[in-house]
Amino acid sequence: MEQFYVLSVFDAIGLFVAYVFVISLRLYPRLYHRKYARHFRHDYAPHVSMFIPCKGVDEDFEGNLRAFLRNHYPKARLFFIVENQRDAAYPMLRQYLKDAENAHLVVAGLAKTCGQKNHNLLQGIKASEERADVYLFLDALTTLSTQQFYDLIRPLSHPKITAAVGFR
Repeated sequence: MEQFYVLSVFDAIGLFVAYVFVISLRLYPRLYHRKYARHFRHDYAPHVSMFIPCKGVDEDFEGNLRAFLRNHYPKARLFFIVENQRDAAYPMLRQYLKDAENAHLVVAGLAKTCGQKNHNLLQGIKASEERADVYLFLDALTTLSTQQFYDLIRPLSHPKITAAVGFR
């Protein structure tokens, strides 16, 4: 005996919405580059300060650290920020950054008036002496490809755009 499955209207709508969502994730990068990116200056090359708060070490930390240091953008200064020297990330950061020209290690100290991560970022900005055109706040758990980096800063070349986010 054959069995038939009947979808309700709501099941069909749900499947259609899921399908459209998956397709949009795949098509968005192409659509962005064809339609929107052409409005931005491709020669835009601001001075960038990248702030990376660190806490502890996981299995990807060393690889991410190397990726940040291989950054191919010549006008970038990196600021790795820890709460204190007892943080597990501190010795590894100190070792990797000792020969890095544009990378700095900031010990922020304990937060008193805000959350620790915000405090760390504020101390990183202080250490940068606020000389950059663009501030880029990153997470130590992720890295950016060169293309993602440029996709993030190029919209700032448009006079009406003052902030950009990397979250899709």
